[in-house]
Amino acid sequence: MTAQPGAPIPVPENFPFTWQDPQDKTLTWHREYTHCPEAMPALGGDFWRTVWNGMDRSREYSGDPHQPLLRWINNYIYIGARLTIEPDEEEAANKRAEELRGIFGEKIQAQWQDEILPKIQGHLDRWDSFDLEAATTRQLRSHVAKTWDWLLEIWTLHFRLNASHGRKAFTDYYKELFGEGADLDIVRRMVQGLPTKTTAMGQALWDLSRLVPAEFAETIADENRAVLKRSAEGTDFLVKLDEFLAAYGHRGNHWGLQYPTWVEDPSPVLNMLCGYRSADHNPKAAFAAQTAEREQTLNEVRTQLRGYPQAARDRFEKLLGLAHVSEQLREDHNFWIDYSCTSRVRRIMLAAGCHLARAGIVRSHEEVFHLHIDEVLAALADEADVNHRLQIEQRIEHRQNRLKKFSSIEPPARLGVEPKPDETESDIPKQPLPPDEPGLLRGQAAAPGIALGRARVVNTLTGAQPLASGEILVTRSTGPSFTPLFAIAGGLITETGGPLCHCAVIAREYRIASVILADARQHIGNGQLIEVDGDAGTVRLVE
Repeated sequence: MTAQPGAPIPVPENFPFTWQDPQDKTLTWHREYTHCPEAMPALGGDFWRTVWNGMDRSREYSGDPHQPLLRWINNYIYIGARLTIEPDEEEAANKRAEELRGIFGEKIQAQWQDEILPKIQGHLDRWDSFDLEAATTRQLRSHVAKTWDWLLEIWTLHFRLNASHGRKAFTDYYKELFGEGADLDIVRRMVQGLPTKTTAMGQALWDLSRLVPAEFAETIADENRAVLKRSAEGTDFLVKLDEFLAAYGHRGNHWGLQYPTWVEDPSPVLNMLCGYRSADHNPKAAFAAQTAEREQTLNEVRTQLRGYPQAARDRFEKLLGLAHVSEQLREDHNFWIDYSCTSRVRRIMLAAGCHLARAGIVRSHEEVFHLHIDEVLAALADEADVNHRLQIEQRIEHRQNRLKKFSSIEPPARLGVEPKPDETESDIPKQPLPPDEPGLLRGQAAAPGIALGRARVVNTLTGAQPLASGEILVTRSTGPSFTPLFAIAGGLITETGGPLCHCAVIAREYRIASVILADARQHIGNGQLIEVDGDAGTVRLVE
């Protein structure tokens, strides 16, 4: 029986909670899977509140009538939205907001280069120039407070960026030129193979894998540094490893304050290097092939346009350039904002944790992540208060126990009330059609190609390492942190997303077959031999 829109969603017995705002229970709340798949501590929840507050603040530039909302419920992130105007005004307001976003999107390159990137780099410089070790308690507290103000400013800029506008505008114009039945796969080929920070990282990791000494080809650990230093080959590898970490080590196994970066723990990088040595997917070759295919497709389309008016051809070239910039910024903003900024904030909060540990307020510096930001600031201000210390100790212990408890369960996908048919999660595909034959699962095509391999079924990036060359990665969703594994994987199956989502776009760049298949982990067993058909959008269970 289908649930009626607006009907209360029953709360599972193992997920009890109380709505802090009575109005919240009248809204639909979707669990945020893509960026926040795991339960997180208090400070991690505060980080995501700041991200969503930046999204809310960005509405002043577009006038979007939908206020984005976020709730940290039982250590998981749930998101919703509230209409801020009367329902009969919504359509007109949406149209105005889209027009304003389009105006900004037309100038996205200048806005990024002249305003947004310089501001981000300014904050990075301020963070990097602050001496965390020499700072007094008062100076550190002030720096922490400023850091969270800067974080809000950065995420406001992030959501002003609207990096998807260029691709949409170009696609719409292509359909205008060639008709609604135009082959949109041609559009995809015209915007692929562009240099980004993501592709540069993948190529740098591949180059580094060629330098791993032969005796460490199958396994290598950070503890091997002393052994590596004994040879010229090993020393050269360590120098290049440190250069790679300096450039790209602000990433981690996932994205958020609570996750260690590669600089802190390079073991994920070392695992991937060994996987790269036996991988069939050379990212440099894949990128070159994508670039060549793009240029060939562009030449073919430009030939078709020769009979069109000059104004139409000029418009095509202008929107093509805009689409290229937008595609590059979809990746590059991750480098500058999602990773470079977040890693600095983590480093500062760890420094605050070390300060509180030395003062005896917390037992270890990482316990700072179980405090909310206002509690961290209060602790830095009242570090001598014995009663305050006892309260903090009790809060941390309680929150550690809750995090452990809720990390062991699967939370509901939705809370509040059932959504209207057009408000269901856009990133969760419909259930696949019944198979035409035994062992055939139908999903949605995401990246072309056919791959045969053993399934590696994982819930988190940590579970995917070390990934054997040619294994098919099967997971709920992938974020930018998964990208380096695409050079090792034979194929990719996700339960959420769409043809234009991050994982599908990057899978195409690495030229690995990808399919979106709802409940994939329920149908596919770990180690099972499967065939992924990224053209047909199917998965075949071979054995």
